[in-house]
Amino acid sequence: MIPTSNSVPGPTVGDEDPVSMRVVDRVADVTGTDPLDLEPLYDVVDPDHLDALFERNDGVGDQRGAEVRFVMEGCDVVVSADGSIDVTRRSGTATAIAPGPGVETQADSPGSVD
Repeated sequence: MIPTSNSVPGPTVGDEDPVSMRVVDRVADVTGTDPLDLEPLYDVVDPDHLDALFERNDGVGDQRGAEVRFVMEGCDVVVSADGSIDVTRRSGTATAIAPGPGVETQADSPGSVD
C-alpha cells in the first residue's frame, strides 16, 4: 500500500506487542493524536477478544481469512489474519458534533446576518 495523507501502513500482527496496543498506536499516528488522548479502544471493540483472535498459537486454530473492521476516531481500522493493521482516515470526517434537533445555532437565530 502506498501511504497517503489519510492512510499510514502499520506494523504487522507478528510483532511482539498485543494487536490492541498496536491498533491504538496506528490510530494515533494517522490522527496525529497522543495515544493517551484517544477514545478508549474498549468503547469500540473488546481489546481482549481482538488480541485473542489474532494471537499466534503455533497452528492451533485457523484464522486464515479472519478480518475485523471497525471505526475509531474517524478512521476505518482493519486488522487481518495476514498480519496487517490498516488504518485509514475517513474522508469528510468532521471533528465537531452537529447540534441535535431543536437546538438553534447562531445562523438559525432570528436576526442573524450571513
